[in-house]
Amino acid sequence: MITEMFNLRPSLWEAKREVEVSERIYWYYLEVLPPVDMGLRQFVFQEGGGARLIFHEDSTRFTCALLSDCLVTKDFKYHITITRNRCTENFEIKGIFSGEFGKELPPNLFKFSGQSFSSPAAIEKGTGLNFRV
Repeated sequence: MITEMFNLRPSLWEAKREVEVSERIYWYYLEVLPPVDMGLRQFVFQEGGGARLIFHEDSTRFTCALLSDCLVTKDFKYHITITRNRCTENFEIKGIFSGEFGKELPPNLFKFSGQSFSSPAAIEKGTGLNFRV
């Protein structure tokens, strides 16, 4: 179970589905900004164009899953947008962009566009790129 905020992002990085979070983290994200979407015992959190997270409450268990994000390499050269509709699905690479104005992408990165991966960590391993977590 994730009990500290600074552990949430690294845990979601590795997770194929959802991670269990403390009730405190659940309520923090519910109250810090208005939810993007809300349903029965669940809500979607997103700050600006950042990571889109879905939180669920199931009696005494609270979970969080990553729905979409923009992965940025450590050297800021490449940005990869990923998304999925449900936490039971794999992530799909929607776009790959150069972080350097006027620079073209290397041809070997084009083949990853549209591919599915189980987690951001799997995308990092599959593409050979090192992302900021």
